[in-house]
Formats: sequence, structure tokens, C-alpha cells
Amino acid sequence: MRHFLSISDLSKAEIEQVLEIATNIEKNWQFCRNMNNKCIASFFAEPSTRTRFSFERAMHWLGGRIVTAADASASSSLTKGESLKDTFRTLGQYSDAIVMRHSDQNWPIIARQFSRVPVINAGSGSGEHPTQALLDLHTIKQKWSNVSGLKILICGDLKNGRTVHSLIELLNLYGLKIYLCPASDNANCDFNIPEKYLSEIPCKTVEICDANDLLPEMDVVYMTRIQKERFKGICGNIDFFKINKDNISKIKENAAILHPLPRNEEISEDIDDDPRADYHERQVRNGLYIRTALLDFMLYTSPMHRNPIRSCS
Repeated sequence: MRHFLSISDLSKAEIEQVLEIATNIEKNWQFCRNMNNKCIASFFAEPSTRTRFSFERAMHWLGGRIVTAADASASSSLTKGESLKDTFRTLGQYSDAIVMRHSDQNWPIIARQFSRVPVINAGSGSGEHPTQALLDLHTIKQKWSNVSGLKILICGDLKNGRTVHSLIELLNLYGLKIYLCPASDNANCDFNIPEKYLSEIPCKTVEICDANDLLPEMDVVYMTRIQKERFKGICGNIDFFKINKDNISKIKENAAILHPLPRNEEISEDIDDDPRADYHERQVRNGLYIRTALLDFMLYTSPMHRNPIRSCS
């Protein structure tokens, strides 16, 4: 049984295969498989716009079907005390794969143990968000065919930002030089990235006050919001690096500014039309291509899939 719950669930060769499928889909919308007898369960127990819509649009694109719970934390039997084990076993009776988001960062462990259909992690609390990492890498590789040695500055709530956790692990496979700029505050809240996500990855931690000085060296600037919904206590005045009209001129002309979205104050809206701002059209659009490619890859490589490839015309 193949799941995609963490970046480590795919080899680098398989990641390249998914990226290649995404590239082919972008070039030719008819490059997809016959999944008109397949159905995914879209089970989101946390809010989502881009991830849920892109997965559901992707399944429509592939000719498949969707059963959906956009507010599963309130509308599913989880509110009645049903266990995640029973939820996975139930969803598996109605679908060929489950796309899930939940606030408990340990839910993928339960999915791996109990689900009888493939499960894709669409966000596990403050843990991981591997499909976002794939589309982020795809966006970077569209700009640079050889990404090894590129410098990327990752800023914001590094402790709670699940996109960062998956992205650092993925970028390490491709040899990028990673610089971290964590948020801070006067109540000593911990905004540094958890050690388990760093492993042995060589990173340079950057003081917030020094981030502006590094901008001219960076090829990619990856911004994230402060995830206040994850705070268990009350933090003081949070200080975090921002991109705005005052420092945008320091960034290379051919650099990429990325953000997994949603955005708060970390990127000023007055630079949205800057050619380096790739977070709306390119990054968001790539989410559709990558998630279509991933569904194609997961359902086709799964023993449950038996349909030959065809044109979707």
C-alpha cells in the first residue's frame, strides 16, 4: 500500500517522475489517465482553499469522482468521538484514496497503520505538508533547471509552519543552500524549527535584523505567516521579517518570492505585481498540476488501479 504522508515516502526518482507528469499536464491538458471509475475522499478537518480546491479540481480533470467533507471537524462523526482509525476504515469503503487534513500532527501514523486505501497528507497540524513542498520545488525548478547551489531564505513561523518542515527535507535532496529567518517575540515563544525536521541538514540561522542584508544574495525568498492558531499560550509582540516596497529593490531581478499562502502582513500587497512575486499565479497554479500528477501517480501505481492510460479529450 502506497501512501504519501511525508516527503520521505517518495524516492528522488519518484519525485522526479511526479514533476515530469506535472510538466506534461501543463503542456497538454489531455495528458491524463482514465479514472472515471475512481473516487477520492476529500476529508478536511481544518480550513483550506488552495489545497482542497486543487485536489478536487484535479480529480475532476482526471475524470474521477469526489466525496467531500470541507468542514470535517464539525460535520463528520469525529464530533461524536469517532476514532481516526474508524474514520479511515470507513472512508476506505467509499473511496479509492483519501486526501486528508487534520490538526493532529500525528494522524499520519494512524493512517499508515490502519487505512486500507492510499492516503495523501494535505496538512498534518504543525507537522508536514508534503504536497505543498512538491509544488514549491516545481515552481523553483521551472525557473532554474539546475537548482543545486541555489540560495533560499525561509522566513516566518518555522516551528509551526508545516510547509517549511516538508520543504527543507525536500530541498536537501536537491542541494540548495538553506538560510532560516525565524520570527521572535518578547515572551520567549519558540519560533525556531523543531530539531526533528532539521536532522543533519546544514542550515544557517539568520537573525531577523540581518535578513535584509542577505537579500541581494538570495535566489529564492520563501515567506510564511505567523500561525497564531497553533499557539498554546499567549505570545508578546511578534517580530518577523517582511517584504515591502522598502526592501524589494534589494532582491535579485531574477529571484523568486514564494509564499504557500494564506498571507497576512509578511508580504505587502503593493508588490504583488512585481515580476519576482511568484506566489499567486505560478505557485498556486502549480498546485493544480502537481496534485493532478500525484493522484495520477498514486492511483496508477497502486495495485487497486487497473485502467490503461488514455486521452481525456
